[in-house]
Amino acid sequence: MIKSEIMSGAYSAGRETMSDLREHTKFVRHFLKASRELEFLNVVDAWKK
Repeated sequence: MIKSEIMSGAYSAGRETMSDLREHTKFVRHFLKASRELEFLNVVDAWKK
């Protein structure tokens, strides 16, 4: 491999990682929103009983 091939591979791997991070962040936001809605509806308290 030449240096440019290695650098382009590292760059593309970094992009995929950032994309994965954005996707993960989106899932976390959806989870937190859903948990707040469940708490608001007192569904969580019903499960604890």
